[in-house]
Amino acid sequence: MDERLNSMLKELQQDPAAEAPGTYEPWTSEEQQRLAVLLPRYTVASPTRQMTAALIDRVLPLLDDASEAEKELFDRQVAAVNQKDRVPEERPTAGYWRVFIPQLQLLSVWFWIGSILAIGISILGMEPFAALALPLHTNPVVLTAPLLSLGAVAYACRSYGTPMYELELSFPLSPAQWVMGRVAAILACYIMLFSVASLVLTWDDPAQILPFTASWLVPLCLYSAATVVLLMRWGTMGATVVMLLLWLGQTLLRERLGPFFWLGDLSSPHFVSGKTTGSLLTLLAVIYLVYRLRGSRMDAPRLPTGGGVS
Repeated sequence: MDERLNSMLKELQQDPAAEAPGTYEPWTSEEQQRLAVLLPRYTVASPTRQMTAALIDRVLPLLDDASEAEKELFDRQVAAVNQKDRVPEERPTAGYWRVFIPQLQLLSVWFWIGSILAIGISILGMEPFAALALPLHTNPVVLTAPLLSLGAVAYACRSYGTPMYELELSFPLSPAQWVMGRVAAILACYIMLFSVASLVLTWDDPAQILPFTASWLVPLCLYSAATVVLLMRWGTMGATVVMLLLWLGQTLLRERLGPFFWLGDLSSPHFVSGKTTGSLLTLLAVIYLVYRLRGSRMDAPRLPTGGGVS
């Protein structure tokens, strides 16, 4: 048996035994001899420089003798292979749609049915609410928009803080795409649905469509962004409870909040100032989210209860 092969076999026997003594049995001389017989059968020597040069010398005359049609065919085949291996360039919007559409599919059909029903009920409740003539300076549509947004964000990000979120981090989406994709999908759909509500309710007075849209759009965006910010700090359950208390406090303390009453409609004396402060707070929340998500793994707090709303 070759001495070099024998020394290699001895090294293979010694390494496992050194790591875990008594776990592996040493090879017998018969097994070593059988390996020495079988090993050359599966060993192929690398070609020498002379062999490579001889191959080139044999191929070049064939290419020189080939006809123009054969050369053109060969060039087309090479170009086809290169084109197949080249990664196609995507349009700038293609990446956004690839992130956006799957986020919608993660939300169940019943979620969207419930959202449409809630918006429809708020539209139908506008006339009875106006007939009561309560000095609330708000309306059902404005009250429904932030409630739906915080509930939708909490539902979409319910895995945050749970072992499922650690699994989602292994997907080919960055944490920023994971969060912003879901929140953007929710906001886009709710803005379309509430825009339809604005058209229905201001059909007889088109001049009111922009102020009415601002009345629900500002709290919708503010509560969505604030829910995500608090979700990163206290988990899904904590963020949901805090935002619900904020919504309730806004409703009950509307007379004392002044420009910080964000749920007001056109009848509110602080309509413009309230929407302005709400827009500024939304902008600050978005800036914080961008700062937090850029280059961050966005580790979630490990909550004892799982941290999510299942």
